[in-house]
Amino acid sequence: MSWDVLLIRIPPELISSLTLPSDFKSELGPRAEVISLLSKICPEASFADPDWGVLDGDGFSIEFDMGREDSVDTILLHIHGSGKAVEVIQKVCQMTGWSAMDIAHSDFIDFSRRLAKDLSFSERNTNGTVETKS
Repeated sequence: MSWDVLLIRIPPELISSLTLPSDFKSELGPRAEVISLLSKICPEASFADPDWGVLDGDGFSIEFDMGREDSVDTILLHIHGSGKAVEVIQKVCQMTGWSAMDIAHSDFIDFSRRLAKDLSFSERNTNGTVETKS
């Protein structure tokens, strides 16, 4: 099972908007700077291929698809395995100011909800929030 998440830089006031302005453009930065930043946040990640980074965690993996352009506008994450990957995504977003969009639900992920240590992707709500079972 996999889960696709888009990392994007978006002003907070637009996160709740259902549509982005036609002139909106996300810019994460030059590839070398983005890789350097991600390497500091996730030192166990490998960016041997600068277009496609890989993080193998405990029970999960995250692939960072940055495309081939020198300027990185967005990063598409391909996530496999346990929900522990959610914690990594949250950390990346907190430390960069980026937002994460759940591609399947076309909605931004709300990390303000409590995260479980082993949250399965099937426990994500349809509105993009992440909750644990009581």
